[in-house]
Amino acid sequence: MHTQEPAPTSNSRYGPFKARFSSSESASQHRKEATRFDRKPYRSPDTDYTISEVEKDRLYHVERVYNAMTCGDAARDNKGSIAMKRWVHGAYYESTLVEAYAHKVLDCLLLQAKEGFRGWVHNDYVADDRKGDDEDRDVTCEERLESILCALQEEKTICEDVMNSACQIRMFVNAPKAYANRKYQNRVGNSKRGRNKDSDPANRPSKTHAFDSKANHASCHHFNEPKPDSHHHLC
Repeated sequence: MHTQEPAPTSNSRYGPFKARFSSSESASQHRKEATRFDRKPYRSPDTDYTISEVEKDRLYHVERVYNAMTCGDAARDNKGSIAMKRWVHGAYYESTLVEAYAHKVLDCLLLQAKEGFRGWVHNDYVADDRKGDDEDRDVTCEERLESILCALQEEKTICEDVMNSACQIRMFVNAPKAYANRKYQNRVGNSKRGRNKDSDPANRPSKTHAFDSKANHASCHHFNEPKPDSHHHLC
């Protein structure tokens, strides 16, 4: 056991360490509360009846997320990208892990709808006029889920983000349209710099969505079908 206190950090603009938290749990709770920055849900949970509907059919919607991640039919990523290799040309991750992360996506969606976005200000695409999209703000929980499904189906780099960072998942579910558009802009920028010759500027993320879960969207049709009697892969 150390009896000597660590030497204070020199030339730091931050205050000294003060042992503010008595346990890992209290530190974790503070992180979760502080990084919400007093944000509220864009739409009051009291008026969004779709939250309870998504919760009621949880397993069905988790399966939709899983299918959107693992289906390669509508993938728009560059042909030689790591994301395409891992999600379309091969199965890099264990299916059980992908399914577990599909649950995480739905968890983050429901927390977003009930409590609002939790994350750093610079990661809030909805609040950033340069990146945001009003369609990411003025939507129900179910409508946000439809945007999430479409983005996962079209942008496999987002699936990579989902598997790598809870912070990235929260950023994504907060602004799925803006997040997908950012991936598109990065792809076009890389192409212009000559790093990815196979990038197709025409592969712009879908801007319009039929938010009715029973409607068929032109490019995101696999996961907007009525709830089946039994679970099965829709891709």
